[in-house]
Amino acid sequence: MRRPVVLPPGPVATGPLGAAGHAAVVLLNEALGAYRDGSLVFGAPSVLAAITPAREIRETVARMSAGEVDVLIVAGANPLFDLPAGADFEAAMARVSLTVTIADKKSATTERADIVIPATSPLESWGDYTPRQGVVGLLQPVMHPLYGARMPGDILIGIARQARVAGLVSPAARTFEGALRKSWTEGLFGHEATVNFREAHRQGGLFGEPPEERLDVKPEIVQLIQDGFGRAPELESGTDHLAPYAPVGSGLNERPTGGWLAELPEPTNAAVWGSAAELHPELATELGLSHGDTVEVATDEGSLRLPVAVRDTVRSDTIAVPIGGRTTSPELLWPHE
Repeated sequence: MRRPVVLPPGPVATGPLGAAGHAAVVLLNEALGAYRDGSLVFGAPSVLAAITPAREIRETVARMSAGEVDVLIVAGANPLFDLPAGADFEAAMARVSLTVTIADKKSATTERADIVIPATSPLESWGDYTPRQGVVGLLQPVMHPLYGARMPGDILIGIARQARVAGLVSPAARTFEGALRKSWTEGLFGHEATVNFREAHRQGGLFGEPPEERLDVKPEIVQLIQDGFGRAPELESGTDHLAPYAPVGSGLNERPTGGWLAELPEPTNAAVWGSAAELHPELATELGLSHGDTVEVATDEGSLRLPVAVRDTVRSDTIAVPIGGRTTSPELLWPHE
């Protein structure tokens, strides 16, 4: 039986109490035994941060801003949406002579690119993925491409071949699938290589044990939490506060990644096919609202209409609203309690 786990606060973590909030989450999960029974793994962070460190992104943006980048190729990413506004990527992108995006759907970045090359979706592509140390998943297509697009890897290999730098990208293989098979059978040949790849294909990848790391609670961590949460937040009296949060299921996507994904219930509140403004029962009574009503939430940046979800899991003076492109459909459905 798995133990309950505590989730970090999402976008709120970037605020003044971000560090204290994350430290509190780690200690609460330790107290619940979530690390001991394997519900959570401490010491096995995502490897994505090691692929492109923030330092390299800042350096690239600086080179773009200085006019040192003639051609920018963006594959499978949406930096105009994902990077913080302080990175000023949009202004840097405007200084690049030619911007090419390789994507399977429209995004803020594709809309500002000079050339958009359509690519297959992950469901139509080969690939591999490492969510953490010790685990490498082998991604395989589950359907034929619907529109005759090519895999992002094949597009990049083709561009590299035309630029006469294919040796730097894929020295031996002419297709991305071939390069993938070669990387999974490095040092193996003939029948042995075929058997090795088939076994990885059957299992879905390689699944090793994560590195063990003991949680060492230092006094300054406890002090950090006490300083952050030892006093009540200073909120203006008589004012309702808007608390945006990232949905656990769909995440911070600019646009919905597929209609079928919107059918998946949000793990924290069972929402499907849309988003809702979550209000405490006391605040809902004060505003004359009931579960399922429609309310308009407005800020200086704009407004949106959302169904009301009355829950006692939010503060009595707070309106919690999920952010991200969960759906653009006007039909917003919410499960009745």
